[in-house]
Amino acid sequence: MENSNSKYLFYYLLYFLIYLVGCQKDDILSPANNNYTRDFDSVWTTFDRNYPLFDYKGISWDNSYEQYKNKFNNISIDERNSLLANMLGIFKDPHINITTTSGNIILTYVPSNFTINYNTNYLNKFVNSFVWHKENDTWGWGNINSIGYLRITSFSSTDLDTVAFGDVIDSLITTTGLILDIRQEPGGNLLVINNIWNRFASETRVVGYQLYRSGINHNTYAGEIPLISRPQGAFQYLKEVVILIGQQCASAGEIFAKTMSLNNNVILIGDTTLGAVEAPSDYMLSDGAKYSVPIVAYLDLNHKPLEWNGVSPNIYYDPLIVRNNSERDILIEKAFDIINSTKSNIKNSRSMFANKMRRYY
Repeated sequence: MENSNSKYLFYYLLYFLIYLVGCQKDDILSPANNNYTRDFDSVWTTFDRNYPLFDYKGISWDNSYEQYKNKFNNISIDERNSLLANMLGIFKDPHINITTTSGNIILTYVPSNFTINYNTNYLNKFVNSFVWHKENDTWGWGNINSIGYLRITSFSSTDLDTVAFGDVIDSLITTTGLILDIRQEPGGNLLVINNIWNRFASETRVVGYQLYRSGINHNTYAGEIPLISRPQGAFQYLKEVVILIGQQCASAGEIFAKTMSLNNNVILIGDTTLGAVEAPSDYMLSDGAKYSVPIVAYLDLNHKPLEWNGVSPNIYYDPLIVRNNSERDILIEKAFDIINSTKSNIKNSRSMFANKMRRYY
């Protein structure tokens, strides 16, 4: 019996030793299985075939390949993500990021010297000074002495209902002017802004272009796709419109501002927008993480990219003056002055016309 127990104990220890050696072997070899070279190749090639502004940005993508191609073997997922983020930082594009399987977003580029041109404390006090209609957390509106004020912080289709926006414009038909505050608007959906700017369109016309790649060469493009503005809705708002813009206004907000600025009744005031105006599409990595690749660039009527240029205001104000003042907002004050001045000019013109008609009769 004792020999039998010893025998069983021997085999148990033998199997346990084999198990330990096997585990040790797996631990030694496991880094070799963490080969993310295919992920690197996939990311590099996807950008190489789709990104629209290589030449415009002066990016040598082949050099990036040589720099990073041998760095993706025997590394962890976190190291892979970090390497990809570093490589993609060359584009200097806030649209490019990596979303891990746990939902964490890894930014590849954060603009430096970013200065906002609004004061949150003042804006909260401002909207509490009149009847504020809060549609949701991203937009609302009010009517202040026959001047409409709308603040929009997202043009996303999940945030801004264009039907509801149209109803608001309908309710403001009797106002003498509108102020659209999009200084806090970081992006959104092209269809949303298209539906909105159509409520301000006096005619059908081209307002810009979309640019896609169509070949292996970085400067081979498909034909430019026109962006169209056309009258839409019960009526078109053609009275004075003042749009407040700044460095936080980006992407869809910039396209909206640029398009609206083509209307003779629209004035932009504030600071130049961010200049991040490309449309990304998501692609998958081997572990299910996603990375975004801009595949569309937006051009103005002169066929010049809005990317890195942004939209400049008609009237510029130093953003620090606005940001550091919690007692007043000179951009809002200027917007009211512009509309009230226009209203006074209209009244004076009508009065002069009436006097002429009385003299005539």
